[in-house]
Formats: sequence, structure tokens, C-alpha cells
Amino acid sequence: TPSTTVPTTTTTTTTTTTTTTEPGNEGCTPGFWKNHTEDWQGYGPGELVGDVFVEAPDSVAGLTLLEGLQNGGGQERALTRHAIAALLAAANDEVDSPLTEDEVIDMVNEAFAVGNFEATKDLLDEFNNLGAPGFCD
Repeated sequence: TPSTTVPTTTTTTTTTTTTTTEPGNEGCTPGFWKNHTEDWQGYGPGELVGDVFVEAPDSVAGLTLLEGLQNGGGQERALTRHAIAALLAAANDEVDSPLTEDEVIDMVNEAFAVGNFEATKDLLDEFNNLGAPGFCD
């Protein structure tokens, strides 16, 4: 009896899964941070704006971070308020911020350097108003 050999084919499939951490969707307002200095992490209320944001104009560079949050007004003053709030959110492990500390600092320094305060302030304002459930909601 003739023997028939059927060839066997083996197929191996490998799947690679890459997990990307989505940026956070939380932030807290300048008003929250100025009234809750005990919740600050990584920065102190007495640190100077110009020591953190090296491109800050003289009109705000000499303010402490707390004074920067308390300071009213528009232009560089408004950007300073929102920059500090965004930075404190990025530094705080209770807030899942859309930006890292370095991203906030770089973005704000760039805005200060070119004098285009409004667009960056508006973006940070949006992030700062996201809220953080159980923390600053």
C-alpha cells in the first residue's frame, strides 16, 4: 500500500501591544491653589516667579508664587496666575494633569519670551478649570 505524506504547515502569530498613557484630564483653579497652600507639592509659596519661569518679565518675576496667584490683572499677570496653577497641578500627585511640570515651564517661558500671553493663558485656564474629583472639585 503506497503511503502518502501530507506536509504540515505551522503558522506563528506574534502580537505586540503598546500602551500609551493618555494625558490627564484634571486641573485646579488659581483660586484653589492660593487658598490651599498646604496642598502644594514640589514648590513653596515663597519661591519667586522668576526663579521658576526664567523668562518672566520684571513686572511679575519678583513676585512670590503665592503673590502671583493673588495678583489680578490681564496680560502677563493673568498668564502668571494660570501658569502657577498649571504648574502646581502638574507637580501634585493627586491631580492627573494634562501637562508635565517641564511642559508648563517651557510653554510659559516661550510665551513670556515672545510676549504672546493670551493664547497660552487661555489654554492653561481651560486646563485649570477641568477640576480634580475628590481634590479640588
